[in-house]
Amino acid sequence: MTVHIKSITFGCADPRRLAQFWRQLTRFSEDPDNGNAPGDPEGNEFCIEPSDAGRAPLAGQLGRAFDAVAALISNIRADQWSAPTPCTDWTVRQLVNHLIGMNRVFAALLAGQPPPPRPSADHIQDDPVGAYRDSAATLQAAFGRPGVLERTYHGPLGTATGAERLKIRLYDLLAHGWDLAQATGQPADLPDDLAEQSLAFARTQLTGQARPGRFGPAQIVAEQAPAIERLVAFLGRRSTQEPEQMTDPANQDLVPARLRCGIVVRVREDACEIVRDRQLCSVRYAAPFPSPRTERVSPGHLVAIATAPDGTEAVVWRWYDAVVLGAEAGLIRLWEPSHGEVLAQPRPAHQSPQPGTRAYLSAGLPGADWWVAGGAAASPEDADVELDEVEQLYTERDLWNTLAGSAARIPASSPRVRNRASGNAGPARPAITT
Repeated sequence: MTVHIKSITFGCADPRRLAQFWRQLTRFSEDPDNGNAPGDPEGNEFCIEPSDAGRAPLAGQLGRAFDAVAALISNIRADQWSAPTPCTDWTVRQLVNHLIGMNRVFAALLAGQPPPPRPSADHIQDDPVGAYRDSAATLQAAFGRPGVLERTYHGPLGTATGAERLKIRLYDLLAHGWDLAQATGQPADLPDDLAEQSLAFARTQLTGQARPGRFGPAQIVAEQAPAIERLVAFLGRRSTQEPEQMTDPANQDLVPARLRCGIVVRVREDACEIVRDRQLCSVRYAAPFPSPRTERVSPGHLVAIATAPDGTEAVVWRWYDAVVLGAEAGLIRLWEPSHGEVLAQPRPAHQSPQPGTRAYLSAGLPGADWWVAGGAAASPEDADVELDEVEQLYTERDLWNTLAGSAARIPASSPRVRNRASGNAGPARPAITT
């Protein structure tokens, strides 16, 4: 008797075990390919996929996080939508808009569709709660489809499986839920077990040399703090559960100046005109920025600007706008007008920009002669560059003291400006090589 098997469904996602099962069942050495196995005399069609039970736990975890954040959004008062958040460039409304936009971006990626309007576009319109719930339901359904968690997806930040994409979305969602709670005075009632899992996953992804530019350096937090506090501290937020010595008022002036990005329009030796927040402004250079600046900085370059609490600003770093030529042995070859062809270390390590695209290139940061960050962006607010590494370099070399304005100065004796490698204070005011 001949038995025609249409499909097999079971809850194992290990490809080696699947292949072993296939060989035992069919006596063929080929792996199943969602169709007729080569040489199968019976023409059986095999489609091996994880069961609903295997997909449910991860998708269910994301659903719990979505619900917790939805509760926070539902309780935002009318007068709080314009309030600032721990994401210093975003108001409450902009942060909720970002959550909706990223849900839609992830859903489009999983469906193999073109991305929707940029995450910074207006996704809220007149119904923030409804727009958020709709985008969350769409993304959760996308992650719950057969094969999505096992499939590999290629995006602007590299290659990852659907399961990895879900975990990335989860820790980002929880962190922004905490941001909303802080900004609106609500308790951060976010699932503790999910925060613990997300912290463990984030630690495997965001190593010292592979933290995306939008994450600040990890902050110190009390060991007994709740998991959500430890997660946000690892992602660069100043937790409400800091050790007592870190909240001593005497230490408040040790916080480095805040960094943000701008795109250069015109260049002078003492300052450059930049565009940021859709406005044109002139910003001087920090003292360590090497000369001649009119030769080192050109229109179109991306720069990092330090903003001190007193409003003093200075350009502290610059990224070239380079053309990607291809990949070679884990490095990225790029062309830049001032330097010709260069080989750069990608940040993060798994990043693989496509030839012909443009990406941000920099020199002078530790670990490599050249680093390539994210793709060139239409607006500086969307640039994905390593601001945390620039901040760390300025801190370790005691360069914040070179910014004008007393509020931007950091005492040379500060423990936050000590060289992490040697334990000795960094040089007084060394030049940088941007």
